[in-house]
Amino acid sequence: MARPLPIRKKKNLQPLDHDEFIERIKLAKFHKDEIALEAYRNTFCEFPREVKAALRKEGITL
Repeated sequence: MARPLPIRKKKNLQPLDHDEFIERIKLAKFHKDEIALEAYRNTFCEFPREVKAALRKEGITL
């Protein structure tokens, strides 16, 4: 019989400050920082619902 896999602990992640995150995206768009914008685009599907809703409310599209 196979041995059960060990339970992995979640990493100690800090909570996301939504306002600061949106400000970072605004600054990247203002300065036309394509590297940062590409990183945000690639990880957009992993954003929490609240962040996606806030981005839509602000009128920011990635």
